[in-house]
Amino acid sequence: MNNQRIKNTKGFTLLELLLYLGIFSVIITSVVYFAWNIIYGGQKSARLNEVSYSARYSAERIKYEIRNSSGITTGSSNFGVNLATTPGSKLTLTSATVGRNPIVIDVTSGTLRLTLDTNPVVNLTPTNITVTNLVFTNNSSGDSKTKNISFALTLESNVVSPGQVKQSINLKSAAEIRGN
Repeated sequence: MNNQRIKNTKGFTLLELLLYLGIFSVIITSVVYFAWNIIYGGQKSARLNEVSYSARYSAERIKYEIRNSSGITTGSSNFGVNLATTPGSKLTLTSATVGRNPIVIDVTSGTLRLTLDTNPVVNLTPTNITVTNLVFTNNSSGDSKTKNISFALTLESNVVSPGQVKQSINLKSAAEIRGN
């Protein structure tokens, strides 16, 4: 028995160690990749929710102002042009309510704005959302018995830092002036 070698089975061979390290690195890489996808998916979802909320709020506020006005000031309103890319363009509505005449909707530096009479300007979109398109169309009847305005609105999120996803949403809607 003293001539026989005793086999030592404790420890790893170099080949086993390399195999275990390879398997471990594949698993860790997969977990990290999966985690980053979840994080970016959450950011994308949060951005989309923020843009969607801003678009819905802006569209509803525009429709509210159109419905509750008494007329369209066609001389100082710009129809068929993109208010976001044409400086100084706006939609001007008249109102019978004191303190609300005129009602002016415009876009300045990518921000949708509302001005009622001489009151301070109200920003309808937050600073991290940009209006890239706002086009009003006057669909009023020739005899002015029905006054209808349709609009197309596009909002886009601003990219704050690398890795965040830019989101945008397009809305089209219309409203009829009820103050006839």
